[in-house]
Amino acid sequence: MMKLKHIETDGCIVNIRTGLKDLKGRCVTGIEILPDDHCAGDYIWRLDGSINNIVVQLNKKWRVK
Repeated sequence: MMKLKHIETDGCIVNIRTGLKDLKGRCVTGIEILPDDHCAGDYIWRLDGSINNIVVQLNKKWRVK
């Protein structure tokens, strides 16, 4: 079952989706970072990276030592 966590903080909104699966059947967490780029006030925020990110659960044999 997919669950959504919605976080509003200084400069951005972060949406975290848990309980996802990729095409190989692995567990995935999706992280979406939305910068506050509206011109309200003296500053705007820009994202230095990717809006859409995923974290994939791998088998322990893939762990880097």
